Amino acid sequence: MPLVQPTRILILGAGGREHALAWRLAAEPGVNEVVVAPGSDGAAAEPRVRRAPVDPLDPEAVVALARQASAELVVVGPEAPLAAGVADALREAGIPVFGPTAAAARIETSKAFCHEVAASAGVRMARARAFGPGEQEAALRYAADLAAGPGVVVKADGLAGGKGVTVAANLAEAEAAIERLYAAAEGEGRAAEGSGAVPTGGAPASSGGTTAERPILVLEERLVGREASVIALTDGETAVALPAARDHKRLLAGDRGPNTGGMGAYSPVPDLPDAAVSRILETVHRPILAELARRGTPFCGALYAGLILTADGPALLECNARFGDPEAQVILPRLAGALGPLLLAAARGELGAVLPRIGAIEGRLPTLPTAAVGFVLAAPGYPEAPRTGDPIAGLPTEPAADVLVFHAGTRRDAEGVFRTAGGRVLTVVGRGPDLAGARRAALRVAEGIVWPGRQLRVDIAAEFDASAGAERRRPRDGAGSPEGADGAAPPPTALDRDAAHPRPRALHVGEARAVIPRYTLPEMGAIWTEQARFEQMLRVEIEVARAQARRGMVPPEAVAAIEARARVNPARIAEIERTTDHDVIAFVSQVAESVGPEGRYLHLGLTSSDVLDTALALQLRAAGDRLLADCDALLEALVARARAEASQPMMGRTHSVHAEPITLGVKLAGWAFEVDRDRRRLAAAFADAATGKLSGPVGTYSHLDPDLEAEVLGALGLAVDPVEHPDRPARPPRRRPGRHRHHRRVPRALRHRDPEPRPHRDRRARRALRPGPEGELGDAPQTEPDPLRADGRPRPAPPRLRPGRLREPAPLARAGHQPQLGRAGRPPRRDHRPRLHARHHDPPRRRPRRPPGADGREPRPEPRPPRRRPGPPRPRRAGLGAGGGVRRRPGGRPPSRRRAAPAPLAPRHRGPRSPAP
Repeated sequence: MPLVQPTRILILGAGGREHALAWRLAAEPGVNEVVVAPGSDGAAAEPRVRRAPVDPLDPEAVVALARQASAELVVVGPEAPLAAGVADALREAGIPVFGPTAAAARIETSKAFCHEVAASAGVRMARARAFGPGEQEAALRYAADLAAGPGVVVKADGLAGGKGVTVAANLAEAEAAIERLYAAAEGEGRAAEGSGAVPTGGAPASSGGTTAERPILVLEERLVGREASVIALTDGETAVALPAARDHKRLLAGDRGPNTGGMGAYSPVPDLPDAAVSRILETVHRPILAELARRGTPFCGALYAGLILTADGPALLECNARFGDPEAQVILPRLAGALGPLLLAAARGELGAVLPRIGAIEGRLPTLPTAAVGFVLAAPGYPEAPRTGDPIAGLPTEPAADVLVFHAGTRRDAEGVFRTAGGRVLTVVGRGPDLAGARRAALRVAEGIVWPGRQLRVDIAAEFDASAGAERRRPRDGAGSPEGADGAAPPPTALDRDAAHPRPRALHVGEARAVIPRYTLPEMGAIWTEQARFEQMLRVEIEVARAQARRGMVPPEAVAAIEARARVNPARIAEIERTTDHDVIAFVSQVAESVGPEGRYLHLGLTSSDVLDTALALQLRAAGDRLLADCDALLEALVARARAEASQPMMGRTHSVHAEPITLGVKLAGWAFEVDRDRRRLAAAFADAATGKLSGPVGTYSHLDPDLEAEVLGALGLAVDPVEHPDRPARPPRRRPGRHRHHRRVPRALRHRDPEPRPHRDRRARRALRPGPEGELGDAPQTEPDPLRADGRPRPAPPRLRPGRLREPAPLARAGHQPQLGRAGRPPRRDHRPRLHARHHDPPRRRPRRPPGADGREPRPEPRPPRRRPGPPRPRRAGLGAGGGVRRRPGGRPPSRRRAAPAPLAPRHRGPRSPAP
């Protein structure tokens, strides 16, 4: 099924996540307009984006807006419209919507429901229990039981905007959180009794059950580990994962302070590689989707899985029913293909049919080998009571290739000045080849945006930036400080010491700049960065380790450790390379450091050229996928526009002369045919380049099993390079029909050469050298099939050679030289002696003239005079003398005879000439 790009899209919401969605979708080819309701002034500044002052919580108003804007797709951003049943109203109106129903959205609006679904689906979560009205004492006892162990986490059951979680440091803090939530629930319950509204602390009315039956809070056992987020796009049956991201919830640096909606995020997550993301999709998302479908509430939208990476493996903390904020701001810039067709296919229930067209690998969307780091700038007083109305200074006036600024809580006044209008005001996202580069780009712009009391957490992704030592110790604008409670600075780390005393920089491959950003697209240039190259090399190493583990060469636990902990750090690789002066050795050493003791199983049986060549093939394939995806998007846009403009007349022109009128659709269709032709040529070229090589140590080509090589390259999506090895059968080279035989991919140095010429390479010589019945050269009776003919029929015999037709070799031929025989046994006319330079030749040997009859032969006849053609005598030529002779030049050479028009002279005669008068 082809991908269909929606041309008019409606996005519900007004935060930074909705600004990022509008920026992404409006920039895709084929999109004419993106409407954001209610949106923000910052989002409305994007090309082809406009605001609509409509309440996103009003289902009827949203349906009317979608019809007025002729929206082909509606994307629901925040969770509140989902709980209000907006997606249900849009589906009833027949409008495609990307977002679950209110019943399926309970996976986020009720923490107790999430635990119930996960338990039924067999998904691992922390030990937990829900408590409703009148169960405060039981909740306090359960909290005391959890606090005696690893710890307790208190979560409000309803929607809390990411701020309803308390990770209690002790029992007293947990008890205070429990009392606060019960007091808030009682106050909201009394208010709801007077107004008839549903308390915000509980689940929505559509979730089933009365207010007295709904839980108020959930107490969970505290798990230890780093958090991560994996979001999957799904239509209820098929799911595909977005790249992983990591969010920072605490307000202050060092994970201190109250919980917020998120103070920053980054993607990718080095300790959650792509293989782990695929496993999470299989073990978390798909079981939950199957359980929701079994309950009669299929989920269509973005299923957010908040995870914690414990020592026993990933565990689910929570599920959300939408894109994360600020995770979406760092995930969307890393997508390699168009997002609109995927959202539309999911809304129509056709996601499984279009996934083969986008090149998904193991359930993951194709992504760019880049990194993105986002910093959230918050208003003073956030998260409890944020102050608004402050003017914002330092906003970039010109777009930058490596920095994006998404507006969340801003408004523009009458003078055109942006002011704060919410708790989280802006999200500044930096893009780069790695997390360190992306962090530096984002922090450069974020520190320049200021207003009174601005809050900024500066330690986002700081562990990946060697120059962040001083930044982690310096507080900025009330954002908190990582110092201890006594104000003393922490002891300097190794990264701090390196930043304070940098070593002299040398030019190494690991530090070279692969591309110039201003001369290439960010998506294409990121494929050829050093970070991307090392990531592809790591993919090769991991696939080889997996194949060796299946053969018992590597322990399975070592492979699991490599997959979970292996990561690439270009800065560390460059540091090691200063000592080793070898980039692959530095790469393997750095990855082994990140893995630990199990890192010794990396690079077994491989060479540097194996890893480098195969990684280069993966980079070429990634570049080809990017170009082909752009060609597909352009082709679909041209076809759609050609159909729309099929009847639009236009005047044709040929060499500045008006020609027959045609339609604009015909012109666009012709362009589409040209794009399709070029696309097929590109696909064929990149298919030839997608070959890898894992041949073993240099010079042996026999250390790795050929079957292992084929298995690894097949898992990487590459073909085996057709190089003949001594221990493997020869493979025919991959050739396209009509391709010239000299265009093989076999290196010239490895081609087979025979010391003696093969007879079948000169078929004429083969015929002439075939022995006859008596031993002489000639034709032999041919009764067996000729192996040189495809049909196996006998070849017609050449004519017999008559005696005496073969001449002796020339006396000047070199010793041992045999002349090559031509057709019917005749020697070729040309002399086949080696042609040397003229200065190496001896002077020509001429036979001396012999008098006639000196050798006993008949005397040679005298040469006959040249015959003259009969006819009248020739006329005189201009410049002849009186006697008719030819004048000669001083050097003795006659003048050149140039043809001249014959003069009308009288005919020549033999008699004496009359004297002149």
